[in-house]
Amino acid sequence: MSRALFVPFALLVPFSLCSCPTGIPSELRPLTEAIVLLPSLAQCTTATAATDCGTGNACDRVSGATQLCHDPTPQAATVFSVRNVGEKVVNISSVSFTGTDAAAFTDAEADLTELYLDNVASVRFNYLTADILAPLSATMVIASDAEVNPSLEIPVSTVAFDDGT
Repeated sequence: MSRALFVPFALLVPFSLCSCPTGIPSELRPLTEAIVLLPSLAQCTTATAATDCGTGNACDRVSGATQLCHDPTPQAATVFSVRNVGEKVVNISSVSFTGTDAAAFTDAEADLTELYLDNVASVRFNYLTADILAPLSATMVIASDAEVNPSLEIPVSTVAFDDGT
């Protein structure tokens, strides 16, 4: 009987002195390394140009077989996601843009701001390429309380319009 009591006690002693990690630290990881967007030209049809493009904006550009509005219009992008790969909860506090063309990227928000293990948050933002012939670039900054990667920086850019001619 004393032997049965001794074995469990002997097994408990090392664990009470263990300096083992308490869990995997919270960490945000991007699911992509960069975001590349097309110019902010909406798709349209000539019959619905006023609705698709806005009043006074013609549906007269073509790229391949796709009709596009003549003037740029703000576009919404939901193209970026981050995952919490740690065991502790991560809270996203802000999503913003910095850099040369940061003003072209607006209204950034994450669909989830509290991420548990393996939760994924999608980031949505609007962008406008006022000059469709010039590429834009900025850096998306996602701030959080993660223990690893508390601030993620992801390059965001647009390409110049090319109608193929």
